[in-house]
Amino acid sequence: MGLEQIVSDIQREGESKLKEISEETKKKVNEILSKADSDSVEIINSAKEEASRRSENIISIGKAETESVVEGMRRDAENNILKQTKSLIELKNFVRTEDYKRLLLKLVDSASQILGKDAKLYVNKSDLPALSSRHENVRKSEKEMIGGVYAESKDGKMSIDDSLETIFSSLDGEISSRILKKIRPK
Repeated sequence: MGLEQIVSDIQREGESKLKEISEETKKKVNEILSKADSDSVEIINSAKEEASRRSENIISIGKAETESVVEGMRRDAENNILKQTKSLIELKNFVRTEDYKRLLLKLVDSASQILGKDAKLYVNKSDLPALSSRHENVRKSEKEMIGGVYAESKDGKMSIDDSLETIFSSLDGEISSRILKKIRPK
């Protein structure tokens, strides 16, 4: 066996070992890549589940907050209705007072002055006796109102709504409650 044969055998054995190492390396790389793919799928699925849980939690919190806000709005609406009801009751009591009669005369005189002496003045049936001797054009209102006056110019082009409801609904809540305290019969 000559030197060339030994070199050739060493080369063949080296190539064989290199091929073995190369195949084993490829196998390990494929195993690592396969494991990485599997792990990444698990990580992605886990992240999706966590995102879904967090999303559900956020939605649940949002619903609870929305329900709380809606409940607060409902309570505010109920309180406003109670205040308005109380105000209407107080207005109905107010129309029985001498202060109301003086206010009504001022409202009627003002409407008549603004729209002219021939303006049509509409008031409640119960207010007619106090006004008919002072103003010729006072009539029973077809419009439901607690008190006050609704007036139209003779040609119908201008009108003034000085009904108590309109006056108080146009005032800010605090202002109307202060006025109601002042006019409330004692």
